Amino acid sequence: MYHKSSFCNSLQSTQRIRPRRKPATSGNPIRQLAQRSDILTSYTESRQSVTIGKELVKKVEDVAKASGLTAEARAGLAAVEDLSQVILRKSESTLANSYLPYKEKMLVQFKGRRCCQPRLVKPCTESMNRGDSYVLVTAKSLHVWLGEFCNVIEKAKAIEFAKQVFKKHDLGCKIFNEPVVIDNESGSDYRQEKEFWTALCGDTRRVQLQDAGPAEEDEAYEELINGTNVVYKFVDGRLRPFDQYCGKLLTCSALAPEVVLVIDFGAEMYVWIGKQSPKTDRVTALRQAEELWSQGYNYTAFKINPMSPFLDEKSGGLPVKSSLRPTWGIFGRINQGTETMLFKDKFVDWGDSSRLIGVKGFTPGSELSRKTVDCIQPYDVHKMIDSKREPVCLVLDGVRVGRETNWVEECDGLKMEYEIETEGVDVWQVAEFDRHPLDSAYCGHFDSGATYVVRWHYKIKVKGLALRNRSVQSGRSRCVYFFWHGSDSSVTEKGACAMMTVELDEEKGPQIRVVQNKEPPCFLMLFKRRMIVHKGRKASQPAGNGVGWRLYVVRNELPSEAYLMEVDVGAEHLRSRSSLLLLNAETGQLTVWHGAKSPDCTKEQARELRLNLQKWASLKLVTDREIRVTEVNEGKENADFLKAMKSLDRTEYDCLLNSTMILSRSIRMYLLSSLTGSFTASEIQNPSFSPRVPFSPFPVIQSDLLRSSQPALFLIDACEVVYLWQGYWSEENSRSGSAISQFNADRRCALETALAYCQAINVAKPPPAYVVYAGVEPLCFTNLFPTWTTEPSVRDSSLKDGRIVGEKTPVSEILTQTVKQQYTLKELVQQPLPDGVDPLRLEAYLSDVEFKEAFGQSKEDFYSLPNWKQMEAKKQLKLF
Repeated sequence: MYHKSSFCNSLQSTQRIRPRRKPATSGNPIRQLAQRSDILTSYTESRQSVTIGKELVKKVEDVAKASGLTAEARAGLAAVEDLSQVILRKSESTLANSYLPYKEKMLVQFKGRRCCQPRLVKPCTESMNRGDSYVLVTAKSLHVWLGEFCNVIEKAKAIEFAKQVFKKHDLGCKIFNEPVVIDNESGSDYRQEKEFWTALCGDTRRVQLQDAGPAEEDEAYEELINGTNVVYKFVDGRLRPFDQYCGKLLTCSALAPEVVLVIDFGAEMYVWIGKQSPKTDRVTALRQAEELWSQGYNYTAFKINPMSPFLDEKSGGLPVKSSLRPTWGIFGRINQGTETMLFKDKFVDWGDSSRLIGVKGFTPGSELSRKTVDCIQPYDVHKMIDSKREPVCLVLDGVRVGRETNWVEECDGLKMEYEIETEGVDVWQVAEFDRHPLDSAYCGHFDSGATYVVRWHYKIKVKGLALRNRSVQSGRSRCVYFFWHGSDSSVTEKGACAMMTVELDEEKGPQIRVVQNKEPPCFLMLFKRRMIVHKGRKASQPAGNGVGWRLYVVRNELPSEAYLMEVDVGAEHLRSRSSLLLLNAETGQLTVWHGAKSPDCTKEQARELRLNLQKWASLKLVTDREIRVTEVNEGKENADFLKAMKSLDRTEYDCLLNSTMILSRSIRMYLLSSLTGSFTASEIQNPSFSPRVPFSPFPVIQSDLLRSSQPALFLIDACEVVYLWQGYWSEENSRSGSAISQFNADRRCALETALAYCQAINVAKPPPAYVVYAGVEPLCFTNLFPTWTTEPSVRDSSLKDGRIVGEKTPVSEILTQTVKQQYTLKELVQQPLPDGVDPLRLEAYLSDVEFKEAFGQSKEDFYSLPNWKQMEAKKQLKLF
């Protein structure tokens, strides 16, 4: 039964579980805050005990001390300000930036011979000429431009300057790539030249520069330009001329740490501030120097204007006098120790310690320095004798181009046969401003006084193998350009030849520089034994020009690479170890002369090459007579041969008619040097060397000796005799005490190496070893080379050192002299010094008795003195 009371109870419980409604709130935010109970309307101070406060402060101080931070650092860390949105304002005219010792773009000229210095010139093409070197410095590029007629000193100075700028990021240059060197003598890359002209003047076209002046201009320029140097010293509140250094070549003695100097180079003015100079002097001197710079310049009293030394005002240069300095000039402040390369290189005796490799505890003249020189050991001769001689291999477009037209290579276990197919050979003779192609009749004939461009079209095919993944480059047409330089060609012609090569290279193929007598095998094989190098400019002369007698020597080892090289007619150019061809194109007489020791392979090559010379001579004949060929041996010459030699005198050359010498192997030559830190022997090898030929008459030439840095040391193994060739001291090389000491140490090692080499060749009967000297070599040595020319300057240098013409001294005799430990005072003060004597330690060679008589004290007491006192004592006895 359903009751009413139950329904009522149920209704009440349902009402109780309904959610309560949210009480209405006011829409006024102020009233809402007033109704909140969690917000206080007054401040209630909470006090702690004094003891607890002191303990807390002490605890914070202990933590701060333990952190190791200063009070300012702790305050900075405790700061809660947000500085992420703070932007600092950059100042455009700070003191440091306004006196920077460099510009955004600088063109530095290097000109001189004795004391070549960098000079700032206007960055434009008008400032340049073909006889000097230049360095272009910008923030993003560094170029070295070497004129085709610049001397060796200018070239070396410019390259070294650029290397130091790059290494130290000097002069505002921040590049990360090596400086670009543009050598106009040996040929330069067109892209590099384009970058240089773009950086200099914004134009990619090559412009015609000024011609180089005479050779004596460099020394005259040095004297005149140094005469314009002006140095001011800040004394008593003002700048005063420093007469001791004005108008002279600057030295570092002027840079005292307690002074402030202003040095005016015309386009450059530097305020040099010593470390110990007063602060007031620095500020005042800088302000006065700035006023001096703003007043302009006046060089009317000088013979040269350093602003534009080679251009007057009419030719576009700067005037001799002006109230304003050029905008490209430099007014800079330099603190001691922060000098730029442009500043330092103007001082003749500036020593840059950063360029030296330091050794801990090493001081010049100390016992350690002497031990460093003396510790050089002779070279291991077994490495020289047992070394495996590999043929020189030329790689073109990543592919090896050998001397054969067919060869086999192994790649990943597969043997692949390659074949070279020549499609065409074109030859141009290059003049200074022109070129003309050679007729096919003269193809292969070169003049030693000219330059040529040779284009070779060829293909490389894979032959004899069916390969799945055959190279897509196999069989494609390729092209390479050789630019050949004769030994007597001028620098201008060499530069023009390189430029013509770039212009002709439409295929963008490799460009190879080839020097006379250093031709690679693939170059020689292009002419198929038709190559003849004529002396001077005679190969392309028209028929009818009388050329008289000509003498040709056979060169190279393989028949396919042999060629003829012309030498002067005379008995002094005959060689008993080879075959020569004597031609008279006017009379039609051709004589093949075989030396007493000429090998059979060379005789056969002479006969083959005679045919090519005979064809060329037929073009030169005045009449239609035939070429008459005769073949004679040494000692059995006919009348025509004797007439050409003008009464043959066999003492003028090294005649081997009566010699029992057996020439069983080719000459080997090694360069001996310790430039790498240890004494080494590097073999000089003929580019056409072939291991299949046991004996070659002339694998090396004279230029191999002379192109090395002098004084050089070469060991020449001539089969039954060994020579040690000693170079000469050139004018560019300073004969300082350290240089002589280093050379003496190298020579001692070379002497010991030569004796050990002879012993290793034949233990039972070692061949004799002799020392010969540059400029005064005997005939037995000079006849080891196809041709020999003695330079007068080299001969004079050796004669000045007391050498005798034709001198050759046994190696063992000189080695005995070098190990001698005692000399008299009279022997040590004479010039030249005895062999092997260290010029920095002359007093050490005196005996104890004579030392005490000369210096008045024992050696122990002398070496305990300071260095400057030792120097003074040695100067009094002329032992310095």
